[in-house]
Amino acid sequence: MPEDLTSVEIAAQCWCDPRTSDRVMDVALAQVFAEKLEALREQLAEAQSSASIRVNKALAIVNEHLSSDPTVAALQEQLAAETRRAEEVSAGWTRTASELANAKNELALAKKQLTAAIETIRRLQPMSPMPPYDACSPLHDHERIDYNGEEQDGS
Repeated sequence: MPEDLTSVEIAAQCWCDPRTSDRVMDVALAQVFAEKLEALREQLAEAQSSASIRVNKALAIVNEHLSSDPTVAALQEQLAAETRRAEEVSAGWTRTASELANAKNELALAKKQLTAAIETIRRLQPMSPMPPYDACSPLHDHERIDYNGEEQDGS
């Protein structure tokens, strides 16, 4: 039965039971039953409240004794240390992710700057008084060029 029914409603429900459906309800009997039931419900509520208070007191005593127990204190310190290490590792991952993002942004910026520099060199190359040469092959002494664009003799 739902807990929100009053004692009178519970007593009245007894006459709806198939085992008593052939009987006429005795209102006076139902009222006395409801009063007795209400008293029992109040006693039960008080007992539950008292038990709850006792349980809370017992837990407080246990916690007090456990907090002074060196084994429990050591376990609490170990848990706190492991929690700190986990937080440090987590923070490290966050830092590393942030550093990687910054490095990626710096690399993208450097790439843009290099691309711009190459484009500038390509635009300026036709205006240069010095003829282009392959930067990968060394110039031999006999191929040195002065700034006027004339070949110089290696001697």
